[in-house]
Order: sequence, then C-alpha cells, then structure tokens
Amino acid sequence: MRDYDVIVGGFSNGRGYLWDYKTIGHTTPTLDASQDYTLLNASEAGGYTQLIFERPRDTGDENDLAFMRGSEAFIIWSYSNLDIADKRNFKIHSSQGWSSEKYILVAKNQPIPTEAKATALYSRFAIALSMALFHVLL
Repeated sequence: MRDYDVIVGGFSNGRGYLWDYKTIGHTTPTLDASQDYTLLNASEAGGYTQLIFERPRDTGDENDLAFMRGSEAFIIWSYSNLDIADKRNFKIHSSQGWSSEKYILVAKNQPIPTEAKATALYSRFAIALSMALFHVLL
C-alpha cells in the first residue's frame, strides 16, 4: 500500500475523530502536515460507526488525491474494533475491503461550487460508500 491518500477515523468517548494520512508501504501511514478533511458529524450505535466528512476537490497538498472531473478511483476501506488513542502510532486494521469497480467521484459535467462545499457529489458518494460498507459488514 504505497502512495494512497488515507483518512483514519472513529468514535470514542462520545466524540468523533478523523485524520489525514499518506501511505508509504506496509507500515503505519504518515500523518499529513496539512489536515484537509473536516469532520462534520460522528456517531456510533449498535456497533456501527458513522462519520460524515468533507474536503475540497483539490487541496493543493501533494499527499492528497485531487478529485478531477471524470477521473475514476477505486475505494478501499479497512476497519477494526479498536479505537485509536494515538494518531501517530496505532495497530493495523483487522478487516479490509475494496470496490471491484472504479467510481467517478466528480462527473464530467459536475458544476464546480464557488461557495457551498457540499454538493450532490456528497450524497452520491456517501450512498455508494455506505452501501459498500454495508455489504462488507454482512
């Protein structure tokens, strides 16, 4: 797992957490100096954790993937039943999965918002990711 743009998040002690990383191989990912994701909401119920977050399409950070119009990406996820107490040193995930198909994260004709950060892209991506995670958990 080299050169992946990664976020690690969870819910612990009544609060959500989310951090931005870059992978460099089979070791703990490197914490980005520029934390470009914003955690909007976090909850946990019935053993399931839900994180809602956002970030700009292009952060200008060389460690972040720029979501360009019409570009495709595989979605990869992993999870563990352990909370992360130290964002610089944590154990490897216990389970993992990936999308077998690439997703277009920004449609070719998607308008670029000038003020609002959330768009229809958010809901389509959130639904696709939720469905993928739902299938993994079954």
